Amino acid sequence: MSEGCRPEAVPLKIVLISGMSGAGKTLALKALEDLQYFAIDNLPSRLLDPLVLLLEQSREFAKVALVMDGRDPAFPEAAEQILASLRNRGHQVTLVFLDASPEVLIRRFSETRRPHPMARGDSVEKGVSREAEMLAPIRRFASQVLDTTDFNVHRFRAAIVSLVEKDPGQSLSVVVASFGFKYGIPLEAAFVFDVRYLPNPFFVDELRSKTGLDPEVAEYVSQEPAAGRMARRIAGTALDVLPLCQKEGRSNLMIAIGCTGGQHRSVAIAERVARALRRRGIGLSVLHRDLNRA
Repeated sequence: MSEGCRPEAVPLKIVLISGMSGAGKTLALKALEDLQYFAIDNLPSRLLDPLVLLLEQSREFAKVALVMDGRDPAFPEAAEQILASLRNRGHQVTLVFLDASPEVLIRRFSETRRPHPMARGDSVEKGVSREAEMLAPIRRFASQVLDTTDFNVHRFRAAIVSLVEKDPGQSLSVVVASFGFKYGIPLEAAFVFDVRYLPNPFFVDELRSKTGLDPEVAEYVSQEPAAGRMARRIAGTALDVLPLCQKEGRSNLMIAIGCTGGQHRSVAIAERVARALRRRGIGLSVLHRDLNRA
Protein backbone atom coordinates (compact mmCIF):
# COMPACT_ATOMS: atom_id res chain seq x y z
CA MET A 1 0.00 0.00 0.00
CA SER A 2 1.49 3.34 -1.02
CA GLU A 3 2.43 5.77 1.74
CA GLY A 4 1.27 9.35 2.32
CA CYS A 5 -2.16 10.86 1.73
CA ARG A 6 -2.41 13.04 -1.34
CA PRO A 7 -3.06 16.71 -0.53
CA GLU A 8 -6.66 16.52 -1.73
CA ALA A 9 -7.39 13.22 0.01
CA VAL A 10 -9.98 13.10 2.78
CA PRO A 11 -8.81 11.43 6.04
CA LEU A 12 -11.11 8.55 6.90
CA LYS A 13 -12.31 7.01 10.14
CA ILE A 14 -11.81 3.30 9.48
CA VAL A 15 -13.05 0.52 11.77
CA LEU A 16 -11.67 -2.91 10.91
CA ILE A 17 -13.72 -5.68 12.49
CA SER A 18 -12.05 -9.04 12.87
CA GLY A 19 -12.22 -12.02 15.17
CA MET A 20 -13.80 -15.40 15.63
CA SER A 21 -16.65 -16.66 13.48
CA GLY A 22 -19.79 -16.60 15.58
CA ALA A 23 -18.53 -13.81 17.86
CA GLY A 24 -20.77 -11.16 16.28
CA LYS A 25 -18.92 -9.58 13.37
CA THR A 26 -22.05 -9.27 11.22
CA LEU A 27 -24.01 -7.71 14.09
CA ALA A 28 -21.18 -5.26 14.68
CA LEU A 29 -21.14 -4.28 11.02
CA LYS A 30 -24.90 -3.69 11.02
CA ALA A 31 -24.66 -1.56 14.17
CA LEU A 32 -22.03 0.64 12.53
CA GLU A 33 -23.97 0.80 9.28
CA ASP A 34 -26.87 2.23 11.31
CA LEU A 35 -24.43 4.96 12.43
CA GLN A 36 -23.81 5.94 8.80
CA TYR A 37 -20.63 3.95 8.29
CA PHE A 38 -19.95 2.70 4.77
CA ALA A 39 -19.94 -1.03 5.53
CA ILE A 40 -18.44 -4.02 3.69
CA ASP A 41 -18.32 -7.63 4.90
CA ASN A 42 -15.52 -10.09 4.08
CA LEU A 43 -13.34 -7.65 2.15
CA PRO A 44 -10.26 -9.39 0.63
CA SER A 45 -7.08 -7.65 1.70
CA ARG A 46 -5.97 -7.18 -1.91
CA LEU A 47 -9.02 -4.98 -2.53
CA LEU A 48 -8.42 -2.71 0.47
CA ASP A 49 -5.86 -0.47 -1.25
CA PRO A 50 -8.02 0.41 -4.29
CA LEU A 51 -11.04 0.90 -2.03
CA VAL A 52 -9.20 3.33 0.26
CA LEU A 53 -7.74 5.19 -2.72
CA LEU A 54 -11.26 5.66 -4.06
CA LEU A 55 -12.68 6.77 -0.73
CA GLU A 56 -9.79 9.19 -0.11
CA GLN A 57 -10.90 11.17 -3.14
CA SER A 58 -14.59 10.98 -2.32
CA ARG A 59 -16.50 13.46 -0.17
CA GLU A 60 -19.36 11.00 0.39
CA PHE A 61 -17.94 8.62 3.00
CA ALA A 62 -15.93 9.80 6.01
CA LYS A 63 -16.56 6.68 8.11
CA VAL A 64 -15.86 3.13 6.91
CA ALA A 65 -16.47 -0.22 8.63
CA LEU A 66 -14.88 -3.34 7.17
CA VAL A 67 -15.01 -6.98 8.25
CA MET A 68 -11.69 -8.69 7.47
CA ASP A 69 -10.79 -12.05 8.94
CA GLY A 70 -9.48 -15.55 8.33
CA ARG A 71 -11.79 -16.18 5.38
CA ASP A 72 -9.08 -14.29 3.47
CA PRO A 73 -5.97 -16.44 4.13
CA ALA A 74 -3.69 -13.49 3.30
CA PHE A 75 -5.17 -11.14 5.89
CA PRO A 76 -3.72 -12.53 9.16
CA GLU A 77 -0.14 -12.14 7.93
CA ALA A 78 -0.77 -8.75 6.30
CA ALA A 79 -2.93 -7.19 9.02
CA GLU A 80 -0.22 -5.41 11.02
CA GLN A 81 1.31 -3.90 7.89
CA ILE A 82 -2.14 -2.84 6.65
CA LEU A 83 -2.85 -0.99 9.90
CA ALA A 84 0.51 0.79 9.87
CA SER A 85 0.09 1.85 6.25
CA LEU A 86 -3.42 3.23 6.79
CA ARG A 87 -2.28 5.22 9.82
CA ASN A 88 0.75 6.56 7.95
CA ARG A 89 -1.63 7.85 5.31
CA GLY A 90 -3.37 9.97 7.95
CA HIS A 91 -6.43 7.83 8.61
CA GLN A 92 -7.90 7.12 12.06
CA VAL A 93 -7.94 3.33 12.28
CA THR A 94 -9.41 1.06 14.98
CA LEU A 95 -9.08 -2.72 14.85
CA VAL A 96 -11.82 -4.38 16.91
CA PHE A 97 -11.31 -8.08 17.61
CA LEU A 98 -14.43 -10.01 18.62
CA ASP A 99 -14.06 -13.18 20.64
CA ALA A 100 -16.14 -15.59 22.75
CA SER A 101 -15.57 -18.80 24.64
CA PRO A 102 -15.16 -21.93 22.45
CA GLU A 103 -18.25 -23.47 24.04
CA VAL A 104 -20.40 -20.47 23.11
CA LEU A 105 -19.01 -20.29 19.56
CA ILE A 106 -19.78 -23.98 19.03
CA ARG A 107 -23.28 -23.55 20.45
CA ARG A 108 -24.00 -20.56 18.20
CA PHE A 109 -23.01 -22.53 15.11
CA SER A 110 -25.12 -25.46 16.27
CA GLU A 111 -28.13 -23.17 16.65
CA THR A 112 -27.74 -21.61 13.20
CA ARG A 113 -26.79 -24.95 11.57
CA ARG A 114 -24.27 -23.18 9.36
CA PRO A 115 -20.89 -24.75 8.54
CA HIS A 116 -17.88 -23.20 10.24
CA PRO A 117 -15.62 -21.54 7.61
CA MET A 118 -12.52 -23.21 9.05
CA ALA A 119 -14.03 -26.67 9.62
CA ARG A 120 -12.99 -27.98 6.17
CA GLY A 121 -15.24 -31.00 6.55
CA ASP A 122 -14.34 -31.56 10.20
CA SER A 123 -16.33 -30.69 13.31
CA VAL A 124 -17.21 -27.16 14.38
CA GLU A 125 -14.92 -27.66 17.38
CA LYS A 126 -11.92 -28.23 15.11
CA GLY A 127 -12.90 -25.23 13.00
CA VAL A 128 -12.98 -23.00 16.09
CA SER A 129 -9.56 -24.28 17.16
CA ARG A 130 -8.01 -23.68 13.73
CA GLU A 131 -9.43 -20.18 13.52
CA ALA A 132 -8.22 -19.23 17.01
CA GLU A 133 -4.70 -20.30 16.08
CA MET A 134 -4.82 -18.43 12.77
CA LEU A 135 -6.10 -15.19 14.29
CA ALA A 136 -3.95 -15.16 17.44
CA PRO A 137 -1.48 -12.56 16.04
CA ILE A 138 -4.34 -10.20 15.12
CA ARG A 139 -5.85 -10.49 18.59
CA ARG A 140 -2.53 -9.45 20.17
CA PHE A 141 -2.25 -6.10 18.38
CA ALA A 142 -5.96 -5.23 18.15
CA SER A 143 -6.99 -1.77 19.35
CA GLN A 144 -9.94 -3.30 21.22
CA VAL A 145 -10.75 -6.89 22.19
CA LEU A 146 -14.41 -7.54 22.99
CA ASP A 147 -15.50 -10.83 24.53
CA THR A 148 -19.15 -11.41 23.55
CA THR A 149 -19.62 -14.65 25.51
CA ASP A 150 -22.28 -13.23 27.84
CA PHE A 151 -23.73 -10.54 25.57
CA ASN A 152 -27.26 -10.31 24.30
CA VAL A 153 -28.00 -8.35 21.12
CA HIS A 154 -28.76 -5.07 22.88
CA ARG A 155 -25.72 -5.16 25.14
CA PHE A 156 -23.52 -6.10 22.21
CA ARG A 157 -24.70 -3.19 20.11
CA ALA A 158 -24.16 -0.76 23.00
CA ALA A 159 -20.64 -2.09 23.54
CA ILE A 160 -19.68 -1.72 19.88
CA VAL A 161 -21.04 1.82 19.68
CA SER A 162 -19.22 2.74 22.89
CA LEU A 163 -15.92 1.39 21.57
CA VAL A 164 -15.84 3.11 18.21
CA GLU A 165 -17.85 6.28 18.84
CA LYS A 166 -16.22 7.46 22.07
CA ASP A 167 -14.88 10.99 22.35
CA PRO A 168 -11.73 11.16 20.15
CA GLY A 169 -10.05 13.17 22.89
CA GLN A 170 -10.44 10.26 25.28
CA SER A 171 -7.91 7.63 24.25
CA LEU A 172 -8.89 5.20 26.99
CA SER A 173 -12.24 3.40 27.13
CA VAL A 174 -13.25 2.93 30.78
CA VAL A 175 -15.89 0.39 31.82
CA VAL A 176 -17.21 -0.10 35.35
CA ALA A 177 -18.81 -3.54 35.44
CA SER A 178 -20.80 -5.57 37.95
CA PHE A 179 -20.86 -9.37 37.80
CA GLY A 180 -21.72 -12.51 39.75
CA PHE A 181 -18.87 -14.75 40.89
CA LYS A 182 -21.13 -17.77 40.37
CA TYR A 183 -21.00 -17.03 36.61
CA GLY A 184 -17.25 -16.42 36.46
CA ILE A 185 -14.95 -13.40 36.53
CA PRO A 186 -14.99 -11.19 33.38
CA LEU A 187 -11.88 -12.21 31.45
CA GLU A 188 -11.26 -8.69 30.17
CA ALA A 189 -11.20 -7.09 33.63
CA ALA A 190 -8.03 -5.24 34.65
CA PHE A 191 -9.16 -4.98 38.30
CA VAL A 192 -11.56 -7.24 40.19
CA PHE A 193 -13.13 -6.23 43.52
CA ASP A 194 -15.14 -8.56 45.77
CA VAL A 195 -18.08 -7.05 47.69
CA ARG A 196 -19.59 -10.30 48.93
CA TYR A 197 -18.82 -9.29 52.51
CA LEU A 198 -21.54 -6.60 52.39
CA PRO A 199 -25.06 -7.38 53.71
CA ASN A 200 -26.96 -9.30 51.03
CA PRO A 201 -30.37 -7.90 49.99
CA PHE A 202 -31.24 -11.34 48.61
CA PHE A 203 -32.08 -12.42 52.16
CA VAL A 204 -34.55 -9.56 52.64
CA ASP A 205 -37.95 -10.67 51.31
CA GLU A 206 -39.04 -7.27 49.97
CA LEU A 207 -35.67 -6.70 48.23
CA ARG A 208 -34.98 -10.14 46.76
CA SER A 209 -36.81 -9.50 43.47
CA LYS A 210 -35.27 -6.04 43.04
CA THR A 211 -31.76 -5.14 41.83
CA GLY A 212 -28.99 -2.77 42.76
CA LEU A 213 -30.51 -0.22 40.38
CA ASP A 214 -33.52 0.14 42.67
CA PRO A 215 -33.16 2.89 45.31
CA GLU A 216 -34.31 0.59 48.11
CA VAL A 217 -31.51 -1.89 47.40
CA ALA A 218 -28.87 0.81 46.98
CA GLU A 219 -29.92 2.36 50.28
CA TYR A 220 -29.85 -1.02 52.05
CA VAL A 221 -26.31 -1.73 50.81
CA SER A 222 -25.14 1.81 51.67
CA GLN A 223 -26.27 1.44 55.28
CA GLU A 224 -23.14 -0.62 55.85
CA PRO A 225 -20.27 1.92 56.40
CA ALA A 226 -17.83 -0.42 54.62
CA ALA A 227 -19.81 0.04 51.40
CA GLY A 228 -18.96 3.72 51.17
CA ARG A 229 -15.33 3.10 52.03
CA MET A 230 -15.06 0.37 49.39
CA ALA A 231 -16.64 2.54 46.67
CA ARG A 232 -14.26 5.41 47.48
CA ARG A 233 -11.24 3.12 47.40
CA ILE A 234 -12.24 1.60 44.07
CA ALA A 235 -12.75 5.05 42.55
CA GLY A 236 -9.45 6.20 44.03
CA THR A 237 -7.63 3.24 42.56
CA ALA A 238 -9.12 4.01 39.16
CA LEU A 239 -8.06 7.65 39.35
CA ASP A 240 -4.52 6.58 40.29
CA VAL A 241 -4.08 4.09 37.44
CA LEU A 242 -5.87 5.91 34.61
CA PRO A 243 -2.97 8.29 33.82
CA LEU A 244 -0.54 5.35 33.89
CA CYS A 245 -2.75 3.32 31.53
CA GLN A 246 -3.00 6.25 29.13
CA LYS A 247 0.76 6.79 29.25
CA GLU A 248 1.30 3.11 28.50
CA GLY A 249 -1.03 3.36 25.50
CA ARG A 250 -3.75 1.05 26.77
CA SER A 251 -7.02 1.40 24.88
CA ASN A 252 -9.42 -0.03 27.47
CA LEU A 253 -9.76 -0.50 31.21
CA MET A 254 -12.45 -2.56 32.90
CA ILE A 255 -13.02 -2.29 36.64
CA ALA A 256 -15.11 -5.29 37.67
CA ILE A 257 -17.04 -5.47 40.95
CA GLY A 258 -18.49 -8.83 41.95
CA CYS A 259 -20.97 -10.27 44.39
CA THR A 260 -22.51 -13.73 44.44
CA GLY A 261 -25.13 -13.41 41.69
CA GLY A 262 -24.45 -9.98 40.17
CA GLN A 263 -27.91 -8.68 41.04
CA HIS A 264 -27.72 -6.53 44.17
CA ARG A 265 -24.48 -5.54 45.93
CA SER A 266 -22.13 -5.41 42.97
CA VAL A 267 -24.67 -3.44 40.92
CA ALA A 268 -25.20 -0.86 43.68
CA ILE A 269 -21.46 -0.40 44.29
CA ALA A 270 -20.66 -0.22 40.55
CA GLU A 271 -23.24 2.55 40.12
CA ARG A 272 -21.77 4.40 43.10
CA VAL A 273 -18.22 4.10 41.74
CA ALA A 274 -19.35 5.27 38.29
CA ARG A 275 -21.00 8.37 39.76
CA ALA A 276 -17.85 9.21 41.70
CA LEU A 277 -15.65 8.90 38.62
CA ARG A 278 -18.02 10.95 36.46
CA ARG A 279 -17.91 13.72 39.06
CA ARG A 280 -14.15 13.77 38.49
CA GLY A 281 -14.66 14.19 34.74
CA ILE A 282 -13.97 10.58 33.71
CA GLY A 283 -15.98 9.44 30.70
CA LEU A 284 -17.05 5.84 31.11
CA SER A 285 -19.70 3.24 30.45
CA VAL A 286 -21.39 0.95 32.97
CA LEU A 287 -21.99 -2.74 32.29
CA HIS A 288 -24.11 -4.93 34.56
CA ARG A 289 -23.16 -8.26 33.06
CA ASP A 290 -25.42 -10.60 34.99
CA LEU A 291 -28.32 -8.31 35.87
CA ASN A 292 -30.82 -10.08 33.62
CA ARG A 293 -29.93 -13.63 34.57
CA ALA A 294 -32.68 -15.63 36.22
